[in-house]
Amino acid sequence: MKNLLTLVLVFSTFLTYAQEKLTVVDNWTVTKDLELVTISQRTVNVSDEKNGIYKEYVQYKFKNKTNKQVFINWDFELKYSNSDKLHTNSGELYRATVLQPNQDFIPTYNLSNQKSFFVFNKFLKSTTNVQLEYANFKNLSVKTL
Repeated sequence: MKNLLTLVLVFSTFLTYAQEKLTVVDNWTVTKDLELVTISQRTVNVSDEKNGIYKEYVQYKFKNKTNKQVFINWDFELKYSNSDKLHTNSGELYRATVLQPNQDFIPTYNLSNQKSFFVFNKFLKSTTNVQLEYANFKNLSVKTL
């Protein structure tokens, strides 16, 4: 009985995540070309048709240009059109990852531990006019391990 309950829970969790569909809107453009790492970005749409939720995100890609492991960390600094406030909460907006030698890390939206590498841009099919004006990599640090 316990195994059946676990199986049902895992399956229902999968269905919850599976209902979100990611669609690429444009090609990768280089955001930062550093000595050890290249950071690129593109726009993607995430749609949850079942719940009528449509959002646009900025997705980032991280390319390790070395033959060594690289540790990269930063705080996102975000500015949205509906607010005069600059979002810089270093705890909530802190990001870090270890890149393997020559790795091209493209985060996956449906993996909860990688969703934080996407930045909300705007709502689609909504009357809400909030939109990302810019996203900066504040306190960006890159070092080999």
